[in-house]
Amino acid sequence: MKRLLSLLQRHAGTTRNETIVVLTLLCGLVAGTIVRRLSPRTALSPVRPASGLDISRRLDSLAASPPAPSRPYDRSRPSRPSSAPSARKRTSGTVNINMASITDLQSLPGIGKATAERILERRRQRPFRRIDELMDVRGIGEKKFERMRPFLAVQ
Repeated sequence: MKRLLSLLQRHAGTTRNETIVVLTLLCGLVAGTIVRRLSPRTALSPVRPASGLDISRRLDSLAASPPAPSRPYDRSRPSRPSSAPSARKRTSGTVNINMASITDLQSLPGIGKATAERILERRRQRPFRRIDELMDVRGIGEKKFERMRPFLAVQ
């Protein structure tokens, strides 16, 4: 086995580890091909790749099928606690960052409890004069600030 390995190394110009990896992959490929050829094919599971036409037919059938019925809310079952904050994300209106509570700040897109607390801490040190000073708070970069900008105000 060592002779074969060293012979392959010399001919391929590779290191010992590279040759071992290639041989391992080659053995796996051969074994997979043998298993696939020897396994019985049943009418329920033919082995053939799906064509583009098959895929489009399946997608069309999904679009044509009626939506699954929704289950009515069962008050007898206890609800599972959600990991998402109870505050809804803001879709309109503005938040005065010098007067907002922690829940008001958490309603801004991309702001969680920890970031809201950092905003409050920064505001205790000195009030915000411009909304772009919000980027001084750790965790608020340009992208997050741009998502929040329509909902921010300073008074």
